[in-house]
Amino acid sequence: LTGLFNLRQLWKVLDREIERSRRYSRSCSLAMIDIDFFKQFNDRYGHLQGDEVLKQAAAIFREHIRNSDIVARYGGEEFVVIMPETGKELAMLVGEKLRNAFAEYRFQLPESGTAERLTISIGVATFAQDGGSSRELVDMPGSALYPAAEGGRNPVVGGVEAQ
Repeated sequence: LTGLFNLRQLWKVLDREIERSRRYSRSCSLAMIDIDFFKQFNDRYGHLQGDEVLKQAAAIFREHIRNSDIVARYGGEEFVVIMPETGKELAMLVGEKLRNAFAEYRFQLPESGTAERLTISIGVATFAQDGGSSRELVDMPGSALYPAAEGGRNPVVGGVEAQ
């Protein structure tokens, strides 16, 4: 649907990047992205329009990351960006860049002739600071998103300090 890596490919690439980071004592960061209130959007405008939002979201993410970064669809309305050779501070800046680009985008709704703005919440984790394995890195930003969602959504939160 989105033209991005699927979950199976995400795990392969992330495992490889974590191993490379471990071998060369380098950082690797990961951003878990969740489209805020996507279920309500689907309920209001329908799943076909929701699919269009997912496609456009993928394009926004690809446009605003480096060539060396990898974006994948994690599932539903969740995406992951793998940022090799990237520490926490830079990863948080990338998260803000993605969040701002997404918030500024106007998703066209052809049936009604209007445009809708959406937001995203982003959790960031860095190897080895926030976790020593692929699974730990994916779990860390995901769990950081729960308090972000309760706090009104649309933030970028990072790793251990967000817990």
